[in-house]
Amino acid sequence: MSRWEQEVTRARQLLLDSDHDAAAQALRTVLEEGDYEAAAQAGLMLGAILTENDALTAARDVYQRVIDSGHPVHAQAAALALGHLLLNTGELPTAQVLLRFATEGAEPDEAGRADVLLAQVLQQLGDIAGAREARTRALSCGDPAVVEAAQQLNLPPERTEGTEFLQIAYQRALAMLEQGRDHDAEPLLRKLLDSGHPHYGSLGAGKLYALHVDDTDVTRRLAEQIIELGHPEHLAWGHVLRGGVLVALDDPAGAVRAYERAAQDPRPSVRLRALIQLSLQLRRTDRIPQAREVLQRVIDSRHPRYGLEALGVLAELQRDTGEVEAAIETFGKVVASGHPDKAPRAAYHVGVLRYDQGDEAAAAEAFRLAAEAEDTTVAHEAALALSMMDAEEPDVADTAQLVIPPIDPEPAEPVDPAELERRARQAAASGDITAAREAYQLLVDGGSENASRAQVSLAIAEAALGDPGRARDLLRRLAATGTGADARHAAFIDALLNEPAARGALPVLLRLERDDESEVDALLAGAEPAVRELAEAARAERGEDTPLEDLTRLAESPNKLCATAARYALAEDLLLGDDQEQARRLLQRVVDEGHPALRPWAASRLGELLMEQGDPDGTIAAFETALATRHPAILGDVFGKLSLIYRTLERHEALIDLYQRTAASGHSEFGPRAAFLLGEHHVDNDRLDLALEMFTRAAGSSSTVAPASVFAMRALRQELEPARASFMWLADEDEPHFTVSQLCLDLAHCYLRRGVPEFTDWALRLIAESGHVELRQRALLLLGAMREEKGDADGALDAWRRAANGSDPEEAAVAKVSMADLLQGGGKPEHAAELLAEVAAAGVGRSEEAAARLTEIRATLPEPETTAGEEESAEERAHRLLREGEVDAARSAVAEHYGSEPVADFWCAAWTDLAAAARVLANAADEDARTCSELGLDFGRRSQAAGGSDAPAFFRLVADHGHRTALPKAHIALGKLADERGENAIALSWYRRAIRTGEPAAIARAGVLMAQLLIRVHDLNGAIAVARHAKTEGAGTAAVEAGVLLGHLQHRVGEAAEAKRTWDETERDAESPEIFGMALQRRIRAVGESAPESAEMLLRAAESEDPSTAVLSHLLLADRAEERSETLRWLERAVALGVPVHSDSARSRLGELLLEDGDRDGAQHHFERISNCEDPELAARGDFGIGLIRYETGDLPGAVHAFVRAATHVPEAELGEDALNNVRVVLDEQRGHGDHLEAADTLRRMTAVVPEAHVAEWAQETGSALLADDDPDSALVYLRCAVEIGAPEPAPEAVLSLGEALHRRGDLAGARQAYERVLGAGEHLAAQANYRLNELLAAETPVGSREAR
Repeated sequence: MSRWEQEVTRARQLLLDSDHDAAAQALRTVLEEGDYEAAAQAGLMLGAILTENDALTAARDVYQRVIDSGHPVHAQAAALALGHLLLNTGELPTAQVLLRFATEGAEPDEAGRADVLLAQVLQQLGDIAGAREARTRALSCGDPAVVEAAQQLNLPPERTEGTEFLQIAYQRALAMLEQGRDHDAEPLLRKLLDSGHPHYGSLGAGKLYALHVDDTDVTRRLAEQIIELGHPEHLAWGHVLRGGVLVALDDPAGAVRAYERAAQDPRPSVRLRALIQLSLQLRRTDRIPQAREVLQRVIDSRHPRYGLEALGVLAELQRDTGEVEAAIETFGKVVASGHPDKAPRAAYHVGVLRYDQGDEAAAAEAFRLAAEAEDTTVAHEAALALSMMDAEEPDVADTAQLVIPPIDPEPAEPVDPAELERRARQAAASGDITAAREAYQLLVDGGSENASRAQVSLAIAEAALGDPGRARDLLRRLAATGTGADARHAAFIDALLNEPAARGALPVLLRLERDDESEVDALLAGAEPAVRELAEAARAERGEDTPLEDLTRLAESPNKLCATAARYALAEDLLLGDDQEQARRLLQRVVDEGHPALRPWAASRLGELLMEQGDPDGTIAAFETALATRHPAILGDVFGKLSLIYRTLERHEALIDLYQRTAASGHSEFGPRAAFLLGEHHVDNDRLDLALEMFTRAAGSSSTVAPASVFAMRALRQELEPARASFMWLADEDEPHFTVSQLCLDLAHCYLRRGVPEFTDWALRLIAESGHVELRQRALLLLGAMREEKGDADGALDAWRRAANGSDPEEAAVAKVSMADLLQGGGKPEHAAELLAEVAAAGVGRSEEAAARLTEIRATLPEPETTAGEEESAEERAHRLLREGEVDAARSAVAEHYGSEPVADFWCAAWTDLAAAARVLANAADEDARTCSELGLDFGRRSQAAGGSDAPAFFRLVADHGHRTALPKAHIALGKLADERGENAIALSWYRRAIRTGEPAAIARAGVLMAQLLIRVHDLNGAIAVARHAKTEGAGTAAVEAGVLLGHLQHRVGEAAEAKRTWDETERDAESPEIFGMALQRRIRAVGESAPESAEMLLRAAESEDPSTAVLSHLLLADRAEERSETLRWLERAVALGVPVHSDSARSRLGELLLEDGDRDGAQHHFERISNCEDPELAARGDFGIGLIRYETGDLPGAVHAFVRAATHVPEAELGEDALNNVRVVLDEQRGHGDHLEAADTLRRMTAVVPEAHVAEWAQETGSALLADDDPDSALVYLRCAVEIGAPEPAPEAVLSLGEALHRRGDLAGARQAYERVLGAGEHLAAQANYRLNELLAAETPVGSREAR
């Protein structure tokens, strides 16, 4: 035991003796003078003493010193203690940061305690979802006391906070970034930032900062947005990032302020890093003493990484200010650390300084140390210096070659993975666990192909040299989340560490990890048999070449783990030799009697083998055995295979059982995936309540099915606009897009069966407009059928026409036949015949039917000449003639219609030969050229709307050869097409061409589009110039949009006065306030209604003379207001405008706020005004609010009346469900208080929104319960209500119970009448009624008469 350990032990004894002062003094000495380990431990104990003595400021400083030390255990404990202290003192944001830091520490039990406290902090800060997550982690802690504390936390019920979609978006963006899809990730990250959510907005800004690190304008704004969002865990990083931008902008004074703010964060990774950067900027501002002081603070922290880095920076400062001896001493401390990168660099600097002093021997010694560096650059420079010293005495110029620029503390370029692996192995071989950790961790974090193997190697090094607990954590994490052999190997090593001989085997495992076979063999030669067997098993399990005889011997070892590993390896060898039967027996043996650590993989491998052999039952048994182990790495692999087998064999019950078990497994990916599949199954079987439960469960996960689940959840909740948004988020990813499109189609069918046409229409239109291309036709077919059923012939034809243009010929044929049926029934047999002719000639499934019907129709048609012109437009007739090959007839029809042969030539050529159409257009006279150009633009728009591929060709035809008046329209159309495809340069080129035509409307429209594109590519100056030109030279509504855009951009760059002037001019020049207001609203939506950038535009719109513009802005400003009084003010202004719906919406929100504030009269005034609103949802909100007020004032019948009205307005919506739930609450209270007549009246009112059978059943159950409690008077109230509601065919059970109640009250005539009504019911009830009648008869018959009988 070292001296300092003895001092800590002595202090602990003093504490036990209650001599706190002496203990504190001893601990202070250790903290200031002791070694790294003892000082951290002493600080932790001293902080506890100071806290107990109420010296909170001193305790805080001591705990911060321990945290700054970066000690893997004590820093975590100090963060936990300080976080607890700050929780008690109410400093919640800093407590959150510290406790989060503690939850990520090495000790799992300490992390669990931190999670319990973190849950309390987050609850008080209003982050209920975060609090629940922290409590969930605490419940999984291995310490029973932590679990008990977590169970005692009283958190509010879980509620949807709208963040699940942000979480999913962030995970998708991360996945895209990992795949190198920066361009795809950026829009998602922008949406996160625009959301204004403190956590996810900051994360999005941080990732965007990395993407635009070279653009200081962008990065500065992003850093400032992180600071504005103010999330406690990201705020300091925002200051760090801002400091980096200011350094790049050569503003050291501003950078100093930023780093000073960042250094207030308690986390070492932020605080100490910021202090080092602060010292560099202090040096730039010639504040050398302050820079030294800051660096010394970091050095004194003794943090293994940042303390060493600060030593290097201080040494460079000393060197550059002429303090050579001090610099040599400080560089020497870095050399003494033995750090694989920093020590050789420092040695090189020592060599240069010693050489300059003329001490060649010391210089050579330092250069030799540097020459052994793993960094080839440092090693080369040192070797060069040594070679020059061996030559002749260098002159001044030669000496200068030895001086190199200061090397940054961290390497600028990433280290090659092979080099990192070599370093890690070398460090582990030399017993340097710190260096091994760093190198292996870099390999793991770098995501190299050997990352999983590096994690196992790090775990083995930890077990042998460092922290066995951390080793187990690493292995179990990899076993749970890894794949294939890597996960299996991790599970094997984890099990090996539990073996009695594990300690002796660890040196062998270390050498196995660095492929040192000669040393392995040497160690095994003298090892104990148990150690040798473990090492041989590890070698076999690792996949090394092992002689067959050794594997065979090891397979019969009494050590179960060794035997299992050998049998598994032997089975794999036999499979390579195609001896499948022997391999199967070995794998079956492992499954039946092998070590549990490897059994999951053996069962899975056995299943694969039996699948190859065509044994489905054996395969299922093996995979089910693997699944039963509940191992997360195996579950994912086996789930998909078992699902496929059950589907192939049509074992539906087994498939659903598999889904249910997997959904309940807790697996982060496949649990939610199975829940989603269950949800789909429930939708197919019309069990929408169960489907919603499953989709909701999956939506709250981090699984890949979460986005689709969010759509399904929102669709089933009838939250149609959020559901549409969820759907559109998936439109760019083929497989998820198909999944949600198919699910949406299934929901449409389901709701159609339920008789909810509104939802079905919404779902089908969503698929038709934005669904997967493979399903659009199917949706359009059903949409057409729905519209036909409703009598909307035009709507049906439109849907079927779009379906007929789809890619699937069979579905196109169905659409055409459906159109033909409708047209024939509508008196247009000629058109029907055309469609049937197309189907008949298509060679599809319905061709034969179409041909037969075509023959029937043609037999009834008069001669075509007499009716064709009357039934078709000129263009329709021309198209038909073209399809029939009658080009001349088509040309004549068009010529007659337009009165021009050249136009007819162009029309026909445009649909058959674009080159010929170009020649016609180029040679046409002025008026004909104008007509042809407009036709070409119209053809392009039609093609674009139909999703065709011809649109660019039509637009290009006009752009190259068209009339001058049509050119800008074609240029803009081509620019928009390129813009949509992401072809920015091409889009800009077309927009410029449109502007150069000089046509004012085109200048404005193209200018706005061009400026918006320039904003997206971060060219704000260019966007401002283009928007200004569009505003000044343009005309029409687009010029107003340009003015609004220009003002927004001027605000964005800090020119507020200029922006106001621009908006004033634009509003004055607009034709009406409405036009200016609409332009403002469009711009606000484009920027984001909740984005900081839109604030000024909202305030401007709020003052608009157009009421619709003003009221929308008032509502949005109310949403953004931070103060309650401000929110009320904006809502009151919105109400005063009196705009239908929008002002009513403001009234609704105002009423809710006033009710929260206790102003019932004010709230009721607003609720009554909107309860008769035409908008059903707003009317429902009004009645709902009235119901709440009446409930609070004790007017229960009045509350019921209002809640029922609310539910009647929106029976399918969530608000309607809430209203009904409130009615049930009132009903329970009325029954509980004995107000049975009022309760019965409530039941009668409920029939307005609840099926009468359900209400009657509730009434009958209540009455029967009261009857069982011997309260016939009260029972009679409910039973009469049940029979009344159920009339004219009340439930026999209710009538029977009514008879019994009347019987007990002595109303025998009424009872007899009730019993007689039941005699015709089912056998069981009729028997009871008959028995009751006999009882009545016996009661009515005199005793003498009974005796006579």
